[in-house]
Amino acid sequence: MKKSILYVIAALFVFSLVLFVNVNHLNEEEMLYEDIAPPDMELTDGLSNIISSAKIENWYFRGKDNKFHPVYFSEQNKFNSTNIEKTPITDNDKQENNNVKNTNKTGDPQLFYSGTLKLKSTCHPDSINLQIFKDNTTGVIARDNAARTIVFEDKNLKFEKSPNEDNLWECSLFQPKEDGRFIYRITAVWNEPDARSDNNSINIDNNSSNSNSNSNSNISSNISSSSNFISNSSFSSSNTSSNSNFISNINFNSNNNFYSNSNSNIDINSNINSSSKSNSNIKSNSNTDAGSNVNFYGTAKYEFSFINDVPIEFDVSSAQTYPGEILTIFAKYANEDEHVTLESELLQKELPFYSYGQGKFAILPISYTITPADYIINLHVEKTSSGANSDAPGTIDITATEKSKNDIFTTENMSATEDISATEDISATEKSTYDISISVLPKDFPIQHLSISSEIQQSTQNDAAYEEYDKYVGAVRNTNTPTKMWDGVFLQPVEGRITTEFGMRRFVNNAPTSYRHSGIDIAADKGVPVKAPNSGKVILSRHLILTGNTVLIDHGYGIISWSYHMDTLTVNEGDEVEKGQIIGTVGSTGFSTGPHLHFAISVHDVFANPWTFFKQEPVVFE
Repeated sequence: MKKSILYVIAALFVFSLVLFVNVNHLNEEEMLYEDIAPPDMELTDGLSNIISSAKIENWYFRGKDNKFHPVYFSEQNKFNSTNIEKTPITDNDKQENNNVKNTNKTGDPQLFYSGTLKLKSTCHPDSINLQIFKDNTTGVIARDNAARTIVFEDKNLKFEKSPNEDNLWECSLFQPKEDGRFIYRITAVWNEPDARSDNNSINIDNNSSNSNSNSNSNISSNISSSSNFISNSSFSSSNTSSNSNFISNINFNSNNNFYSNSNSNIDINSNINSSSKSNSNIKSNSNTDAGSNVNFYGTAKYEFSFINDVPIEFDVSSAQTYPGEILTIFAKYANEDEHVTLESELLQKELPFYSYGQGKFAILPISYTITPADYIINLHVEKTSSGANSDAPGTIDITATEKSKNDIFTTENMSATEDISATEDISATEKSTYDISISVLPKDFPIQHLSISSEIQQSTQNDAAYEEYDKYVGAVRNTNTPTKMWDGVFLQPVEGRITTEFGMRRFVNNAPTSYRHSGIDIAADKGVPVKAPNSGKVILSRHLILTGNTVLIDHGYGIISWSYHMDTLTVNEGDEVEKGQIIGTVGSTGFSTGPHLHFAISVHDVFANPWTFFKQEPVVFE
């Protein structure tokens, strides 16, 4: 009876042991299915991020039989970063399903320019290739290469351990300093685990308890740690080299049990007694770490499509100027949804900003009546975007007390203030203000005393003349066409002697008060052809009591040329003229003492020095 009980107890013990071993063996097999898909990757500018899943190519995972198998996924069984179907489908069930996903679904994702983007992953590949494309389409993301222009490529990228985040790897990526939609294509390659250098190489130094011999064993298995263990092994060997299949139970000092079921080749160059107990010290040369992989290999492609938003950089054509000159203010990288306005004592009106290839710009005229001094130009930027966080605070004020020239702004002595407000319709308005210092230097304008017959003065300078002038000239003098129509520097419309310079203080017939001369007077013979100073559109061509035969040409961006006192006119209102085209002839009509051409240029209805336009273009774009 006692023997029967002992047999039952022994049988139960053996059954429990076998069950325990098999459960752990099943657990090991289940682990082989974890992380068999390439991880998602994250692209971030430090503030915002985009996450993309992989499009796999030639992908293999380790199966229950410890061998690698190709894997395909249908639309119904496609993988993501948290779930994966454990049953691969057949070749016949393959579908085109590996579409890139971006977690940002509210319109086009947007990343801000910092010079470098970070690519992050929980498992780093063995090699990585970056291709950057500029999307030349508008409104939709280009899916074909024909609509893309490659602007950058780097085949030598490497992941490094993140210094700030545990279990993460990161790689620095080039970021173009250019607004627009870009596509980053990442090709990541995980090598076959057996092909990794030193990945599975383990050196074992055996010190037999019954002999003073050394043995070197090369075990091909999936062990990636360095630990001391006690191994109970049976060998049949006598000063020979043999190949043995073995099952080893390894008990690590960390008190974690690992079970390995593998076929291994063992070269033994020592005398090892059977049933001997040996203390073995395993030294692994593997560089495998938490970010490495042993259960899959292959090639995966990721794509990140986003709007690259470079912060506005303000620049001014010159920090010093003179009365009667012009300045160009560039708001580089300003987007269409960023409204830029200017406020300054230099101009008592709103100054329009126009779009160009790299942002926006404005032409600021400095009146010849301005007092020389230092002035501050306040530049306001207002940007409204939808899809903002509804929990955003009502107002945030950020004042930059120190900004270097290499920071965001290219103009010295510039400060910035930001105001961000959110409304109930989940839209956010961001307001920023930047200050630029401008010095207007002193300039002397000569005084002129002009004598003219009282008959001419009374017939041309009267209420009717001023009313007519205001009616026709006033209707077009603020013409603001947001298009560049001029071509290069402006031409002097007629050759001759300069009788009155720009900005001179003129006293007529010894009058107690003076007025400023808005342009230059060029004396020439009657009938000499007058040329269009540059290409543009005629906005006024008629005889006026005050100025005689008059032509005004719109050259775009608020620039208008004025020609007075002509004898004849050869163009009509609405005509488009080319640079150098004849628009009339020299005469002495209107308030005039003799044949000459009064020529002036205005910018946003402020008269500017014509000689500057004869020397250089009003705006020089990069």
